[in-house]
Amino acid sequence: MASVAKPCWAGASGLRALSSSAPPRSPPPPPTSSGSRLVFRNPSVATCYEHALRFEAGTRVSSSGALVARSGAKTGRSPTDKRVVREAAHEARVWWGPVNQPVEPAVFEASRARAVDFLQGRERLCEQ
Repeated sequence: MASVAKPCWAGASGLRALSSSAPPRSPPPPPTSSGSRLVFRNPSVATCYEHALRFEAGTRVSSSGALVARSGAKTGRSPTDKRVVREAAHEARVWWGPVNQPVEPAVFEASRARAVDFLQGRERLCEQ
């Protein structure tokens, strides 16, 4: 099964990491080309900020250093929207209830396919 890249947008905690006294990490590998798009693997916080500010309309850095982005309507996470595929091997270890709600494998696969379709349409991806 192919891995799905996760968008990388850093918050205020990432800015603190930039100014910490931790030793610098080695530079990430250069972006690779996947068809007509670029894939950045394990980009630094600074690279994530740069990409957001350059390519995402309405993005800015707040006075506290946090990255601010306009994400539109209905993009917040709801604690009651967590779905877990019920599998016999793990069923006894999940605390089922109003937070962890079971979902059929076919529903998960349909959601995953929608996410993959969305990501395939992006010109740039940051993968972590």
